[in-house]
Amino acid sequence: MSSVLSQEELMILHSHNRKMAAKEQRFTVKKEVPKISDAFNSSFIRKLQKRQQAFIENVSKVVNIDFPTGFDTLDKTIYGITPGHTMVIGSRAHVDKTSFVVNIAKNLTNRSGIAVALVSPEDRAETILHKIICSEVDIESKRLVTGDISSQEYDKIRYAVADVHKSKLAVCENPSITINGIQSFALDTRDRHGSCVLIINSFNSLFNGIKEDYDIIDNRITRLRDFSKRTGIPLIVLCDLSRKISNKGDNYIPQCSDLSYTGSIEQDADTILLLNAHKDDESQVDLIIGKSRHSDRKTIPLKYNNRFFTFREDLNR
Repeated sequence: MSSVLSQEELMILHSHNRKMAAKEQRFTVKKEVPKISDAFNSSFIRKLQKRQQAFIENVSKVVNIDFPTGFDTLDKTIYGITPGHTMVIGSRAHVDKTSFVVNIAKNLTNRSGIAVALVSPEDRAETILHKIICSEVDIESKRLVTGDISSQEYDKIRYAVADVHKSKLAVCENPSITINGIQSFALDTRDRHGSCVLIINSFNSLFNGIKEDYDIIDNRITRLRDFSKRTGIPLIVLCDLSRKISNKGDNYIPQCSDLSYTGSIEQDADTILLLNAHKDDESQVDLIIGKSRHSDRKTIPLKYNNRFFTFREDLNR
């Protein structure tokens, strides 16, 4: 009798083990991590190989940057403007951050052939064109306004204007543009040119009349950030610093926390750049990398020429 029971017990145990093995196999299949697509994997490896090769060779030239700003030290530090990322550029009111971002837009379109969708609720398209022409032709703003130009300069200006119109720069000067309108404008520019960078000049002007309703402000900032991430269109926004910074003195160096609406915009931004002009010489401007996914806080010296609206890296400082 005991031998029969032992045989039955053995059969039951064998059957139980098979059932447990089957369950374990089903559990393993359900928990299996989806494989990364071969296309993404190969693209990632190719980019990594380029970076590795550049690092080994100690090449000074920046490689593998999708959207370069045209400022070499900045590009080497933050690896340019990243697709799907949000970059915020802030400064005190007297610092010409509009000219700085127009310099970036010009570098993107002229040097790299990348389209730019520039939303400018406060500055008209003619103002943007004025800044570009002064920097391209090396003619002072005052002379361009008064018409004090030679025939040779006139021809240069005419050709420069034609080049701007043929470039991939699109400007929307609608002061009442909505978030949906901004998104449509960016998508239309991208569809016509294949890729683009969205720049919003005077971010604060989008919140006129709702400055105390932080829920609406947070919602608009988040919608723009999510749009950038979803479409891959890089977003650059210009933002004023809080008025409270005036109580901290002229020698105070701005921080990310000094941005207007800092609760949302500081959190949502992938990169934050701060422009700070020197009190004694406003042509000397410090470009402060306040936040970046790729680097620590760093300061890059710039030289600003207000006659031509140009920013250059100051190699003498």
